[in-house]
Amino acid sequence: MSAAGDVIVVGAGTCGLATALGLARRGVRVHVVEQRHDPAQLVTGRPSINLTLGVRGLDALSDLGLAERVMELGVQARARHIHTRSGESLVRPYGNNGEAILSLRRTDLVGLLLQAARAEKRISIQFGARVLRAEPDGSVVVGCGGAQTELRADLVVGADGLNSRVRRTVCEVTGSVGADPQPTGTRWLELEVSGPWPGSAADAVDVWPYDPLMLIAFPNRNSAKTVLLFAPQGVAFPDFEEFKQTVTGLPIDRVAYETSLRNQDEVRVVKCPTWHAGRLCIAGDAAHAMAPYLGQGANAALADARELGALVDDAAEWEDVGRRFEAARRPEMECLARLTDQHFDELSRNMGDREAALRRDLRLLLAAYFPGRFQPIYNRVAFSRVSLREAERSHSAEESVLDEVLGTVFRTVGQIKDDVN
Repeated sequence: MSAAGDVIVVGAGTCGLATALGLARRGVRVHVVEQRHDPAQLVTGRPSINLTLGVRGLDALSDLGLAERVMELGVQARARHIHTRSGESLVRPYGNNGEAILSLRRTDLVGLLLQAARAEKRISIQFGARVLRAEPDGSVVVGCGGAQTELRADLVVGADGLNSRVRRTVCEVTGSVGADPQPTGTRWLELEVSGPWPGSAADAVDVWPYDPLMLIAFPNRNSAKTVLLFAPQGVAFPDFEEFKQTVTGLPIDRVAYETSLRNQDEVRVVKCPTWHAGRLCIAGDAAHAMAPYLGQGANAALADARELGALVDDAAEWEDVGRRFEAARRPEMECLARLTDQHFDELSRNMGDREAALRRDLRLLLAAYFPGRFQPIYNRVAFSRVSLREAERSHSAEESVLDEVLGTVFRTVGQIKDDVN
């Protein structure tokens, strides 16, 4: 299909702006519709959970010529710093070869993409424009300043996030159920630590696996860290005094903590059964918003944008783009959702467990001797380009080998202990 054409992208977030840039650089004219009135609103205010970029997201940014610039905005975190209830402090590198994730504020990434999009002559951005109606034929009615305007395009990409209006239209047109975000039962609040504290590492992700609560601190520039506290359904967040007794040393003041308590939010996900209808297509959080525990939401959004660009090059007709996009990306995102839930269990329940730590260390040791095998699943997701489904299959196949090796280790250690006694 000829790249010449017109595309409307709804939403000027990570996925929307990256999609617009990828299409514009293929010769497509792109009109971005954003309901927020002021461009500054995209890059100010609440960070809404730090982003962590691995190779999948960085590859997509590299295609856009932005990888080097985004590296300057964040911190390369090379390890987890685990703080157990017993007072142990364990530093666990992500891998044997200096593997690192890039931790940065969401607003910094969006600001970079917005700057690049505004410099691209094939992209126009309409702020303060709310989508009132979208149709499978590529027509979109937007309300702006009290007036309504009908726009037409060869393709409409709904990258309008968790509460997507385009997703709702796709579900209405196809008779599907699943337009509304689904609650997970987990609540979260965000804190900001302006500087280091005793024992903290500027290039590590701190984890306090205090089941049923989980606390994670992501590094930012200037030694600041964004701290997220998660609590499952039925478990209240601790008050300030309880929090200080539980997490000692973290420099959080009462006013900041109590303000965060008032601004707590619920983790919600999207499991939409249909991603396209005619010339309408949804991507990013609009199609597959997931819990943040694996830190792959932004990577998935950027990979979506990359895939859409490739499909516009390859598809025979504009109506084929949404169908082919869903066929390519849905199985990967369903796999990622499974892996995300499993990772939450590891972080909250097993991260401080000695047997779980031994299992992880054994994986890394075996990986050093058998390159490409026995990697932790997180490494296969964050630091590998293999498909997520293949990563999941390989990980599952190796579990029985690790069970056998660990069983031998524990039996041998037990026998040695018995002989010594």
